[in-house]
Amino acid sequence: MKKILVIRTITTLVWIYLIYLGLNRNPLITTLILLSTIILGPIFCSWFCPLGFVQNIMGKLGRFIGLPKLEFKPGVHKYLKYSRYLLYFIAFLPFGINGLATFGLEPRRTFTNLLVGEVDTILSLLVFILLVGASLFNERFYCKYLCTKGAEYSLFSSLRIFRIKRTSNCVSCKKCNKECPMQVDLMKSEIVNDITCISCMDCIDVCKVKGSINYTKGLRIPNIIRKKTDESNNDLFKTAK
Repeated sequence: MKKILVIRTITTLVWIYLIYLGLNRNPLITTLILLSTIILGPIFCSWFCPLGFVQNIMGKLGRFIGLPKLEFKPGVHKYLKYSRYLLYFIAFLPFGINGLATFGLEPRRTFTNLLVGEVDTILSLLVFILLVGASLFNERFYCKYLCTKGAEYSLFSSLRIFRIKRTSNCVSCKKCNKECPMQVDLMKSEIVNDITCISCMDCIDVCKVKGSINYTKGLRIPNIIRKKTDESNNDLFKTAK
């Protein structure tokens, strides 16, 4: 088991214990999560969320036992990934998030309730099992396309201070792209501006070339500005040695 995955396992278990104690809804903890999201990105999704962790494990299990990896093609994924934002705004309609839960579309809440021995509805339980099972073939399927809370965190993190960066040591082997559970294309630029990046750092863990990928300070720069600066200074986004 990779080092970062071990640390994520520990932090997730700590969060599960907080759920058991009923402290996960504490206003102070909620505020700390939002502040950390603005600074570090949506780390709750990758470092604390029990459902995200289970999907992560299921994805790796699927690969271990040789199941086919059924991800959407990049051309489809780049549009489909916005479906969770549509669901997020639907949650603000009169029936809101409770309406989504009634139809079994809030497996995150279903799983949280299961951890304390409660079941919403049989439908929500079946949808939860189906979506977790989908991660055997498409890791973090629910996170990528349906999670409204993940959508909210990613919007809060759009101006995050810390980001994933590639350096000049990168040999463009694309192992990071293959490992990324959110299908973020790290090859598009030196600094990762994709708001769906959950700062899981799997890309750093899988990289075999020391210093090729870092998690460091970096502002979100619009594409039009980045293209101009790339032409004038290729070293703009390189991590300091």
